[in-house]
Amino acid sequence: MLKAINVFKSKENFTLRYRTLMKTGLIIRVIF
Repeated sequence: MLKAINVFKSKENFTLRYRTLMKTGLIIRVIF
């Protein structure tokens, strides 16, 4: 049970990081 929760959390963090990376990439693209 704990392992599954940890995996889910890491997955959630990964998606959040990916989204922020995409947002920053779009902002950089707009600026340059």
